[in-house]
Amino acid sequence: MSRSSSMRIRSIKSRRSVRTTAVSRLFGVLLATGLITCAGSAAAHSRHSAKKLGQLLTVAIPTQPVSMNPAKDGNGPYIYAQTLAYDALIFETAKGTFVPGLATKWGYVGKGNKTFDLTLRKGVRFSDGTPLTASAVKASIDYFIAAKGPLAAYAASIRSVQARGKYSVRINLSSGNPIMERILDQNAQVGEIISPKALKHPTALNSSTDGAGPYVLQASGTVAGDHYTYVPNKYYWNPSQIHYRKVELKVIATPSSTLQAMEAGQIDFAAGDPSTYSAAQSAGLDVKLAPVGFMTMFFTDFGKNTPALANVKVRQALNYAINRTAVTKALLGGLGKPTSEFPTLDAWQPKLANTYPYDPTKAKQLMQEAGYGSGFTLPVLTLAGSSAEADGMTQAILPYLQAIGVKVNVTSEPDVNGIVSGLNSKTFGGWVFAWGTQTTWQFIQQVFEPTSNIQDGFTDPVLQKLWTTGAASPNSTPYWKRIVARLTNQAYGVPLAQIRSPFYSVKSIKGVRVGPATFSVDLGNIEPN
Repeated sequence: MSRSSSMRIRSIKSRRSVRTTAVSRLFGVLLATGLITCAGSAAAHSRHSAKKLGQLLTVAIPTQPVSMNPAKDGNGPYIYAQTLAYDALIFETAKGTFVPGLATKWGYVGKGNKTFDLTLRKGVRFSDGTPLTASAVKASIDYFIAAKGPLAAYAASIRSVQARGKYSVRINLSSGNPIMERILDQNAQVGEIISPKALKHPTALNSSTDGAGPYVLQASGTVAGDHYTYVPNKYYWNPSQIHYRKVELKVIATPSSTLQAMEAGQIDFAAGDPSTYSAAQSAGLDVKLAPVGFMTMFFTDFGKNTPALANVKVRQALNYAINRTAVTKALLGGLGKPTSEFPTLDAWQPKLANTYPYDPTKAKQLMQEAGYGSGFTLPVLTLAGSSAEADGMTQAILPYLQAIGVKVNVTSEPDVNGIVSGLNSKTFGGWVFAWGTQTTWQFIQQVFEPTSNIQDGFTDPVLQKLWTTGAASPNSTPYWKRIVARLTNQAYGVPLAQIRSPFYSVKSIKGVRVGPATFSVDLGNIEPN
């Protein structure tokens, strides 16, 4: 994005033009992140509107959504539940570039990255027929903030939203935020706009949808927790992105069951898993790989309930205690790479990746120096049954921690709702999870800021100053690199391994595209083969 002292605006051709030049429309993360559909010109509409639609696309998701309401949902591997029904203001491709969604132009005004303007696409309607306007965008973002859902931290820097005419929106920020494009894309869900008519009765959004996306949730074809059926939105502004009469999201908790369902012809597309990777290849499925995230043990308490974690030597000891190479090879094989560094999209430093090589002797020495030579108890939270990364990684690190005197009490929650409740309880010292790769600004905001619901009692004035200064800077990279170095040296968590995620599809579909920023695949590209 070009910069000037007055206004920096990006204006890009429609997402249909991006598709025809073969730019991938996949995206990702958080494991943290998501997907969206849509784009097009009038010519594209007329060319595709009469095409023959496929009857049914079935997609497996490992756990049910937290809520059907995008303001109260997370953005885990079930994010399709939102992005099928809600288009975002800005669309992030798998390569990390940004192209128009519900907005066609956007950019910062003035200096300090504190004012962000958008111009909306004209002629868009929500699934209830209500037109998309600036006032509708304001109402939706205001509601997202007030709802205080799992992703509320993304919107923490938004001070106010103004409707400046029918199609112009201004977002005023309380502090510098250099990544508003990402905040308003399909992964963060802040920019997934809800109809103002639905906002009059928001409780209905728990079991229904009302967005400006290509599909609408069909209540008669949905059983919460089991399967979710979507049918085309008759008002959708870009029908070229609708390829099926129905899309069904099927909740299948275990990777082995997902693979069996695909082999039986019951599932067309699914995110894969290290435990089924080789079998999927042998079964003749189309397998694509994307480097999308990392396994880590976050520290969720820095001394309030687990006093030992307030001591940097203890935190460093936990890092030295684990043989990352052995654990990664055993659980992830060729899909993983051991790391001591929190991988971020914009500040990865190879020299930090092996900051804590396996050294149990040094780990015990640090524990002794910190006054915990006899060990301590560490309560740990994890998501049960969803993947080898979650269950397997947790179980794999237990012997290493126990070897230096740490007694680990593991609580396995069956779904994301349980994880959210567990984090909110503020009773855990650690959380083992597969986390999507993000920018440094996003990662700090979501994990280490006071507004985060992950940490309890975390404060670091040095880290905070680096973050706020970098956020207002026209060149943030040096600050982000210093932040990642501090996270590593202060051992503010136990990163374990980078992950390449496999995606499986059957031969009867095409259009599955993955890339470095892929967390979930853009279903708008998938069509019958």
